[in-house]
Amino acid sequence: MTRRNFALVISLIPLAIIISAVTYLLVEHQAFLIRRHHLLCEVMQPSMSRNDALSVLRQVGDFTANEYDSTDRFFALDIQFTDPRVLKRYGYFSIVFIDNGYARAVVPHGSDNSEFICDFYQVTAPATWTP
Repeated sequence: MTRRNFALVISLIPLAIIISAVTYLLVEHQAFLIRRHHLLCEVMQPSMSRNDALSVLRQVGDFTANEYDSTDRFFALDIQFTDPRVLKRYGYFSIVFIDNGYARAVVPHGSDNSEFICDFYQVTAPATWTP
């Protein structure tokens, strides 16, 4: 192997390491999104009661739940798992209940900007509404 070829191979090693690291991070992030979606959109079912939803989450791990935005029809809980390994698997999110039933899961990004993980809420038209 000539010096020129050797220098080329040596210069490509850092590039290969960077590409491998980025690929690993992308695969890990996709697995994270799939796990979180499975828990919040498939295991947890639309219209579950607050107690049932919290029971499902307790099976995953210990967490803190802080209630916010409560009204007669609507309340939301910020969920944060206390075990760092479980938190890494599912992240931080909020679950929303409308009319006492599980309606959606979101990742809050500020006051008016949220990333919806799943949304089961169906707006119903008033009884007097006609198309």
